[in-house]
Amino acid sequence: MAGCMPPLPEKPRPLELAARLLIAAIIAVWLASRFAEPVVRSSIPLITGATWALSDDFVITSTEIEASGTARTLRVRANLSRPIAWDHRMIYPFGWERTPLGEFEVSLTLGGMLQYCALLLTLVLAWPAAGLRELMVRIAVCPPLLALLLLIDVPFTIVAELRNTLQETAQIVASDRWMVWSRFMMGGGGAVLAIVFAGVAIVAARRLDRRHPRETMRRLMGSGMSAGGACDSRVIRVSASSIARSR
Repeated sequence: MAGCMPPLPEKPRPLELAARLLIAAIIAVWLASRFAEPVVRSSIPLITGATWALSDDFVITSTEIEASGTARTLRVRANLSRPIAWDHRMIYPFGWERTPLGEFEVSLTLGGMLQYCALLLTLVLAWPAAGLRELMVRIAVCPPLLALLLLIDVPFTIVAELRNTLQETAQIVASDRWMVWSRFMMGGGGAVLAIVFAGVAIVAARRLDRRHPRETMRRLMGSGMSAGGACDSRVIRVSASSIARSR
């Protein structure tokens, strides 16, 4: 009933909202620096599976998390899964018949991979809630949205950079839709999606808490959570290496 619903939170004043954003950002950055590696490591099967689903032209041969200066990076190595035709040319995988051995490589910082997740989490924590229970429901709603945001960004970026490296190696001059999407995400599209997803989490939590407060908390808290965020500049390093093989 309407009389049992918690009151709507007042619209925050600019200074109050700025303070909330600052505190939430500090929390999100700390969580990112503390849990970025285990979150990314546990997400590798999902990322590699999504990458293959997006483009089965490539087969991922290895994934490693390693140090690169002061940052931790995810290094993805791949090869063509089969000969492909591109721009009226046939391109063969490394190691195919007389083609030299080698691999394609893409490296992304862990912070760069999770920066939009960090923004989503910051907004979810910063926006005022009607009470602690609504805030907890809001946090419980976040994991699937964080996972979806990660999958919209990272596998698409890996495919785009692999295709770009292949294009440069084969000296093909042509625009590629994958690179257009990747540049859109890095040019602000990822931040826009994070803001939209944060709005979805806030509104969904509000409605769930209104309708079934106790049942919602019991189900959501019992389902468990697995997602994370980070805030760091993205560094992408791509290369195609070949090792001559004697015959």
